[in-house]
Formats: sequence, C-alpha cells, structure tokens
Amino acid sequence: MIYGKALAYFQEVQKQQIEKGRQKYPEPLNPASWTELELIDHAMQEAVDQVHYLTALRIKVLERQAEMIEMIAKEA
Repeated sequence: MIYGKALAYFQEVQKQQIEKGRQKYPEPLNPASWTELELIDHAMQEAVDQVHYLTALRIKVLERQAEMIEMIAKEA
C-alpha cells in the first residue's frame, strides 16, 4: 500500500535529517533556543529549497515526456 511505503520513506529521511542536524548544529532543535522569527525564517528557507527541488523534478519530467513524444513521432 502506498501509504505504508510513504510512511517508511518519510521515517528513513527523518532519521537521516536528524543525524545531519546532530552533525551540523551544537544542540538539537529546541524551540526555547530560537526566537519566533528565527523559526519562521528557517522554515521559509526550507520551503524555498522544497520549491527548487520540486521545480527541478518537474523540469526533468517534462524533458522526459518531450523525449518520449519525439521518439514516438520518429517511429510513426
């Protein structure tokens, strides 16, 4: 089932991110150590990164579709 696979993938990536955070930051995420604005700014930075990743993936999908259409047109 897709939901179980999605959850397993999420949990694996979550573990990796926690480990990366341990290596990068002196303490784990502690809301008391950040101001509200710092939390918002960091979340916004992550959101911007997410948009960039999704845009890159979209470009790759569109390029692959165009290649397949071109290949089909040549075969016809």
